[in-house]
Amino acid sequence: MPNSISAKNLIYFTLFFSPAYLIRFSIFKIPLNLLDILILLTMGIWIYENNLHLLEKIKKSLRKIIFILPPIALILLGLFISALLNNNLLRELGIIKSWFILPIIFGFITFVEIKKNLEFDKILNAIFFSSSFISIISLLYLTLGQSTYDGRINAFYLSPNHLAMIIAPGFLIGCWKLVTKKNINYYLIIYLVLMALSLFYTHSYATWISIFFSIFVIFISARKKYLLILIIVILFFFSLEYNSDKFKNIFNYSASSSLKSRLVIWQVSEKIIFDNWLWGIGAGNFQEKYLSYQKYFTPYPQWAVPQPHNIFLAFWLQTGLIGLIGFLYLIIAWSLKTIKILTLSKDSTEKNLSLILLAIIFSMLITGLFDTPYWKNDLSLIFWTIISVGSSRAVFIKEEF
Repeated sequence: MPNSISAKNLIYFTLFFSPAYLIRFSIFKIPLNLLDILILLTMGIWIYENNLHLLEKIKKSLRKIIFILPPIALILLGLFISALLNNNLLRELGIIKSWFILPIIFGFITFVEIKKNLEFDKILNAIFFSSSFISIISLLYLTLGQSTYDGRINAFYLSPNHLAMIIAPGFLIGCWKLVTKKNINYYLIIYLVLMALSLFYTHSYATWISIFFSIFVIFISARKKYLLILIIVILFFFSLEYNSDKFKNIFNYSASSSLKSRLVIWQVSEKIIFDNWLWGIGAGNFQEKYLSYQKYFTPYPQWAVPQPHNIFLAFWLQTGLIGLIGFLYLIIAWSLKTIKILTLSKDSTEKNLSLILLAIIFSMLITGLFDTPYWKNDLSLIFWTIISVGSSRAVFIKEEF
């Protein structure tokens, strides 16, 4: 087998081509997408490379990440119980396969195979260049006049928010590179400008806020002298939006206000949770439940709502209380381990790596207060990749100390 076709290279390749999930098809009536195939190919090559020592390697690696196994088990348990107790089992199993099982396995393979700092850089570069490529494509859409009815760009994604959420991790990685590297890379600045333009034209305020707070964390930890620049950039962005209809609607609370839509969605979600608080409604069933609960409310300002626009509500609704506890457990356990690296490690490279990993997860959680930055194929893949890289460094620090 050619050296270029290896599990490691397929990890980088798969991360770069995370939008491949948009290419969908069926094999023997099993719904699949191109991203699923890339992950399965990575699994196959990894198994082939480790065929003689596979079980031993798996057991050894599982012992090292024991601290995140219980929460993962809780999430999966909640997903399967909720799926079995609801009416769309095949659809729910498809979602569990593509948004949980395959990304978790991909993350595990990443944990096992990616060990060196150069390899971690390649992981981050794959995400960064993927976001850059998506940004360039989205700006081409804008140039061709392809945008939503309210002038926002979404490129080949379902909504501008989805576009913003997938660009955000790469943009954060670029900012991190800019402030942690000694030499100024002008190509990096060009890529950042392109991503910033794409993010601006999504007009996705939740992602903007999450990025600003995450960059603040990076700057305060790495180079405080950039804080003034950050404040100026924030003020500049909001000055451009001040007179926009979308920004004004936030405070007008009109029928077209995104804030009003969010509040209604959250109220409906609370009602659904009240009736299904233990086991949830199953993955992918929110849209149907949302419509069926309309009878309890005045006419909705927004009808097409596949997710509850809050990551914590999404986990509670679609994985039940068990899955929500697992998700919170995972975030807390992983964050504590990663923060430990940031505070205890004397290696500046390790500290910087833990900083960007925390910033990406922090950004997802802030966005998750207003949207659902996990419940997509590409976003779930990035989530578990970041979790796996952080877990790998936590194991390294434990062995070091």
